[in-house]
Amino acid sequence: MNEIVPKLARLQKSAFTFGILFLTASGLGAIANPKHFFVSYLGAFVFWCGLTLGCFIVAMIHYLAGGHWGNCTRRIFEAGFMTLPFMAVFFVPIFFWLVLFVSVGASAFRHNRETLAAKN
Repeated sequence: MNEIVPKLARLQKSAFTFGILFLTASGLGAIANPKHFFVSYLGAFVFWCGLTLGCFIVAMIHYLAGGHWGNCTRRIFEAGFMTLPFMAVFFVPIFFWLVLFVSVGASAFRHNRETLAAKN
């Protein structure tokens, strides 16, 4: 048991290093091509939020129905939906993307429509 603790500590350090590396690469990608970054970010967010909400729904069904049928998976689903506050934090870039790009795109569309109407 004691020999696994240093291995897990080394694994944790390397995972943290790779996380920082890929977070930096993601930031550079957001600067280089923001539209592609936000579309990719939205896809990843929908995937992980779907898993989180799925765990939440199955756990709530178990709590409401009662019984012992879900006792073996209850802790797994609870751990899955405990990431729900992180999903709220990870929604912040999507909110800014909606505010910045979609509103700018809508005003540009309105301007183009008015310009086309004036030409006719």
